[in-house]
Amino acid sequence: MERHGIPAPAYQVTQTAEELGAYLAQATFPLVLKADGLAGGKGAVVARTFAEAREALDPKAGDRAVDC
Repeated sequence: MERHGIPAPAYQVTQTAEELGAYLAQATFPLVLKADGLAGGKGAVVARTFAEAREALDPKAGDRAVDC
């Protein structure tokens, strides 16, 4: 998209929890966390704050958790 001058939101792909943590520490909120693959309609979370992002990544959060 960028190569062709088509506007798109900024994004970051991470492979590890450490990479994701480092990104979140400097990210601008709100942002959307999206799990890779199919998640039955529960794969995206809008995090308004750093704390909400960390909560969404916590496997103990149940339905709100994003598997990274």
